[in-house]
Amino acid sequence: MRTNKLLILFFALFTIILTSCDPGVKYTKVVQNDSDFDITVYIFPESKVGDGSFYKFDTIRINNHTEASVYELSGLGQTFEYEDCNTYADSIFARVIGIDTLDYDINLNNKSKWVFSVLDKTFKEGGTCECRVRITNDMIK
Repeated sequence: MRTNKLLILFFALFTIILTSCDPGVKYTKVVQNDSDFDITVYIFPESKVGDGSFYKFDTIRINNHTEASVYELSGLGQTFEYEDCNTYADSIFARVIGIDTLDYDINLNNKSKWVFSVLDKTFKEGGTCECRVRITNDMIK
């Protein structure tokens, strides 16, 4: 009888501990190149040590009709913390490869150009989320 009470107490404490845990979140920034041109994305991380260090590259080539993840962060938190799609960099921009006279008419530093979405929800609003920017032929000038 005493063993059953200890077992019930153990499961009750275990449940309380689990409900007080912080949720986990994985956040990714994706550049989706839907144009007919290959592009290079240049990223100048923040000069201070911190968020900028989570960028995977400082320069990345993204071929036409492909996408690339340029920033990843995993840790404790909730997905809504990333809704603003902050760039976490001093600057980020894209250039058309091989054609110096063409440029994209999009400011990748403008947070409103990035679209936030939650890909997977988990415990206490944790989960997987991303901010994505889509580059199309219409944006080339």
